[in-house]
Amino acid sequence: MNLALVTIPSRPGREATNMIQSLQIPGKELNMETEPGQPLVILNPAANRGNMHKHRALVRSRAEQAKAQYLETRLQGEAKERAMQAARENRPVIIVGGDGSVHEVVNGILASGNRVPLGIVAAGSGNDFAWNTLKLPHDPAEAIERAFAGQLIDVDAGIVNERYFVNSLGIGLDADIAVAATMLKKYPFMSGARLYYAATLKQLLFGYHRCPWLSLDLVGGQHPA
Repeated sequence: MNLALVTIPSRPGREATNMIQSLQIPGKELNMETEPGQPLVILNPAANRGNMHKHRALVRSRAEQAKAQYLETRLQGEAKERAMQAARENRPVIIVGGDGSVHEVVNGILASGNRVPLGIVAAGSGNDFAWNTLKLPHDPAEAIERAFAGQLIDVDAGIVNERYFVNSLGIGLDADIAVAATMLKKYPFMSGARLYYAATLKQLLFGYHRCPWLSLDLVGGQHPA
């Protein structure tokens, strides 16, 4: 598992973060321009079970004020493609959505070969990366302002099976719970902590019957586990 370096802006004078800005991938030279282009704001309308009215109004207003391009995704994988294109044009990206949307955009930026800022406005079911890891504001208006004007710090990113991650890597039971949570989202009242408690119980009772085999590429060689 190779590590990449990503940069995220924090609240003024604090170590908390909210915006990926630069990255390094071992063995690969990345381009870093000095003057960023027009920001791209991506909103996932399906986040928060589709209850994005408040976020949409606030984000569109702030994007217009900042002369940023605003778009809403319609297809799975669209956020990744849009973010990749923006990064290649040296344009900062702001994503409004949950952990899945952040994952898409991070993969788009890291695959672009350029180093650009990424602002995050949490609007999903779990928001683990934004709220628990980066300690970003829960209030949408404050989070949006931070995404546009946050300070920058570094966080680590990893790559597994050609896919990047910046929050956590789950294997075995943890990964099965994530898959189960995705499937349970379609049911009413399944969101937030309730969603993940239900997914955990489902996997413990009915789904977890095998142990994964792993192969880790670390300094010094390959290690099966």
